Order: sequence, then structure tokens, then C-alpha cells
Amino acid sequence: MKISRNGQYALLSVTDLALHEAEGHQSIAQVAERQKIDPRYLGQIFFALKTAGIIASVRGKSGGYYLARPASSISAGEVVRVLEGDLAPTQCCVDSAEAPSCESFDACLTRSLWQSVSHAINSTLDSLTIADIVQLYRRGGKDNNETE
Repeated sequence: MKISRNGQYALLSVTDLALHEAEGHQSIAQVAERQKIDPRYLGQIFFALKTAGIIASVRGKSGGYYLARPASSISAGEVVRVLEGDLAPTQCCVDSAEAPSCESFDACLTRSLWQSVSHAINSTLDSLTIADIVQLYRRGGKDNNETE
């Protein structure tokens, strides 16, 4: 499974808004310049994030975007799923409400493996908040287990 550029840019831009939160709302141009993203492309991503209630906006000449909730209450998984949808590596992991596309779905020898992979991906993304990512960035990306 590969997270698309949309998902990557969504997470980058939401983290950027959190990092610059003390400066007030930020324009698409400001975020786009800092993160090296085409502003027109970022506008589409911001529209999706705003619709999902992750970011909000201030209109007008000096308007911009800001986090709609505290960074500590927004998970990385929530942000990525806005653009990516379900983060399942195979059809085996899709919610059982959807019809399986595989003929051997019920007797699949590897389904439990793919479900474990899916759980690990989703658990990791859901366990990290935007505030956690900002904190890791400010610490220089050092893992909690590393010594300073």
C-alpha cells in the first residue's frame, strides 16, 4: 500500500498549520511555499480538509486557514483518510459490510496476515496526533527511545 501525494500533502499541510498556529491563520500561498506544494493543488486538499472539519477558514483579503480543533485531538490517520479513504492494503481488510471481491474470501490463507498489516498501519497513524508530529519535528525527529 502506498499513501498518495494527496494524503502526504494533507498531513504536511495540517502539520504546517499546527506548527505556525501561534502566528494566526495561514494562507494557502504561505503553506504552499513552505511545503513546496503547488497552491492550486493545495487548494483542493484544503477544500477536502475543511469539508471534513479538520481545518477552518477566515474569509477576506487577509484571510486564511487554521486548525478547526486542537492539534492534540486530530490524528494523523484522520487526516490521511480524508484524502485516501480506507487504509486497507488489500480487499481482504475492507469492512465486511462491503461485498468481498475475492472468491476465496472466507477461506483465504493470507487474510489474517493482511488484516494484521492493516491494523498496524491504522493503529500507528491513529496513535499519533498532529501535536505529536509537531513535537517530533521540533525535537529533530528523534525517537522517544533515543538519548539526547
